Amino acid sequence: MQSIIRTAVVAYPDPLPLDPYNGVYLVLSSPDVQVEEFCRAMCGFHYFTFASVVGVTVPYAWVGNSGSQCPGRCAYPFAAPEYGASGQGVLRPPNGDPGVDGMVIVLGHELAELATNPLVNAWYAGDTPTAPTEIADLCLGVYGDGGGAGGFVGNVSHAADGSSYNVNCVNGRRFLPGAVALEPRPRRVLRTQLQQLKPLFSSPDPWLLSVDAIALDGVAEADGKSMDGWVRHGMITRY
Repeated sequence: MQSIIRTAVVAYPDPLPLDPYNGVYLVLSSPDVQVEEFCRAMCGFHYFTFASVVGVTVPYAWVGNSGSQCPGRCAYPFAAPEYGASGQGVLRPPNGDPGVDGMVIVLGHELAELATNPLVNAWYAGDTPTAPTEIADLCLGVYGDGGGAGGFVGNVSHAADGSSYNVNCVNGRRFLPGAVALEPRPRRVLRTQLQQLKPLFSSPDPWLLSVDAIALDGVAEADGKSMDGWVRHGMITRY
C-alpha cells in the first residue's frame, strides 16, 4: 500500500500532493484485486507511511471491494453474513451496489479510527496497540438506535425503492455508515466540528441528528431529547 501511495505522490506530470500535516491518503481497490488477508482477517485497515518509503510519515487507509469476493463478510448488512444468523434480513444498498456501499461502511469505520488513532499510539481501548479496540470497533454492526443486540443493525431510514440509509449527502446520495463511540466533550467543541462538516451534507440544519445518543456537557441527547447520565455510543447520521 505504501508503494502505491509513493507512486501516486511522485507521478508525472500530475503527482498527488504530499501533505505531512493535513494529508490523509486512501487506497481503494476494485473487486478483482486480491489483497493478503482480505476477506479472511480484514475488510480494510489504516496505518501510516514510513519516511523511508514515501518520504514522510502520513496516515493512510485501505479498503477493498468485497462485492465478488466476500460480500457476506465485508458488505453486511447488504449481503447475508457467511457465519451466524443475522438478527434481521439483508438490506437493500442505497446506491444499488453491495460491494461499493459496503466499502463506504468500511471507509467510514477506518476514517474514524484514522482520525483518532493516526499513528496507532493515540485513542484505543485494551492493553496493547498491536491489537487495539478502536473507536469504530466498539459499535461494530450498529447503524441506528436499537442496534447491536442479536445482530440487529438498528432503526434506519428506508427510501421509496426499499433501500436503507442513515445519511443524506450532497447530490441526493445516501449512505449507511456505522456508529462510532463518542467520548463526552464540551458542547462548543462538537458544535464547531458539526459546523465544519456541514457543507458536505445536504441538510440545512446541522442539528438534524438521528442519533442513538451523543454525550454533551454531561447530558446525553438523543433526537433532541435529553437523557440523564453519560453514554458512550452514538451515531451521527446527519452532520
